[in-house]
Amino acid sequence: MLKKIVYTLFFIGSLNCLSQTNLGTSGLGGNSKETTSLFSGMKAQTYHTNFKDKDKNIEGSPYLFSQWNKKATIWFGDRTFVIDGVNYNLEDERFEVKLNNDSIFVLSPENNELKQISIDLLVFKPFHSSELNSDVFYEVLLDESNFELLSMYKLKITPGSVDPLTKEYLTPKQYSSEKEFYLRTVSDEKIKPIKLKKSGVLKLIKSDYTSQVKSFAKKQHLKYNKIADVQKILSYYFSIKS
Repeated sequence: MLKKIVYTLFFIGSLNCLSQTNLGTSGLGGNSKETTSLFSGMKAQTYHTNFKDKDKNIEGSPYLFSQWNKKATIWFGDRTFVIDGVNYNLEDERFEVKLNNDSIFVLSPENNELKQISIDLLVFKPFHSSELNSDVFYEVLLDESNFELLSMYKLKITPGSVDPLTKEYLTPKQYSSEKEFYLRTVSDEKIKPIKLKKSGVLKLIKSDYTSQVKSFAKKQHLKYNKIADVQKILSYYFSIKS
């Protein structure tokens, strides 16, 4: 359970920083110039927490990455920063920076200055979700001029087995993650969910182009349930549609 302490961080004054700044986790623990530069003008939440305080009946972690020693590149406004100690909280759907005093700093997708986060060759961007009525982080799988193929990580908890008499867990519950896929069209900025099956993909195709797309997929031996093949199918569709 997080013990919340909320700080509204406003940094006033002129800030001098390079176009790219390298920060270690130690550089994020206090009021350093680099910390001020990175979080300048952000409304943020800082939490004091015990990372070992978790539900003992659930194995695994609600975080996307198993370790907090990941290095991330953050595009914030017109500046770029490289920092350590970043992870993605699947439960709260947000990126967090682990500070050196057992606190976490939340990188909110609702901050207009936060443009992109890259970690472990994965690229995440914040977009508005009409489904959730909020800004959320999506992983960008394919970025074309007309569309973007996106995914969102969702936290899953696999049920464990419980002794019917003692009500104690015989096998614990398990944290896991799964991906949901989306198509974002650049022209209207709409985000539509994609089901990785033939009917789900073809549902995104205008009827005038359906036969051409089906013929292309068949000729190229592409499968509608493989995301790499769906990328090729959608790229072809937008190339003939434009």
